[in-house]
Amino acid sequence: MKYNDRIVIDHAILGGKPIIKGTRLSVEFILELLGNDWSHETIIDKYPQLENEDVLAALNYASHLIKTEHIYPVPQKVLMNMRGWLRFFSQIPDKKDMRDVAGTMTHDEATAMQKLIDDEFGKIEGK
Repeated sequence: MKYNDRIVIDHAILGGKPIIKGTRLSVEFILELLGNDWSHETIIDKYPQLENEDVLAALNYASHLIKTEHIYPVPQKVLMNMRGWLRFFSQIPDKKDMRDVAGTMTHDEATAMQKLIDDEFGKIEGK
């Protein structure tokens, strides 16, 4: 089954998440319901605007994303550079400045990320 006719992305609806066409129900939401052991019939019963083909389209869309996903290893040199940037970010005391520098990352998030990376590097370096 093709999902293209039933799954759309409209940046004015749910921030551009993929949704079932003609609804405000996201593919993510449908997958969560299925993951919580809802049957197709239960989903359609609770959300009568949906058809069985919509639920199947959500599954096919997710399957397509996973099939086309590419995972690339990050070279050690890049990780070391990232570690330095995270130290820099974690030293910025003002959260507003932090968002200016690092998008939406907060000071606490940068600090937590730095700790995570430091712990991982410690394991790699045997510390």
